[in-house]
Amino acid sequence: MVGGPRSGLEPSRQLTFTELTQLPLVIPRSPTGIGKALENAALRTKVKIGYRTTTDSLYVAKSLIEENLVYAVLPLSACRREVDDGHLRYARLIEPALTQQLGVAATAQLKLPREFTAEVGNTLREEVSRLIRAGRWAATLLSHQPWNPAEA
Repeated sequence: MVGGPRSGLEPSRQLTFTELTQLPLVIPRSPTGIGKALENAALRTKVKIGYRTTTDSLYVAKSLIEENLVYAVLPLSACRREVDDGHLRYARLIEPALTQQLGVAATAQLKLPREFTAEVGNTLREEVSRLIRAGRWAATLLSHQPWNPAEA
């Protein structure tokens, strides 16, 4: 949960999903990603999400949040600089925690060389691992093994 500099949010304070639904939110217009995770959590907790506005622009969302107009559910990696600079504040969400799986897949019809696809996936895995180790992204890797196209 991300709020403006006067939001009172603290990393040491956890916020329940039900508490989140009582706040004015900016949510992604896209039905995937965070929007889908919010929808699924609302169904599990049997609460309705109220929101003030929608946008698919991270820049617009962060600007609205910084002006203390709305709150948003964003990964800390998307707003770390603004948090570090004191422009945004955050608190961790619980009950239920929002989850999202990230996967990379390729088909036999893919026109790119398999080695390129493997390199993109492995680079993504390395970056996510780096963010997790640095404490900048609360996530868990389901597999720690790099993909080797020669073994496939």
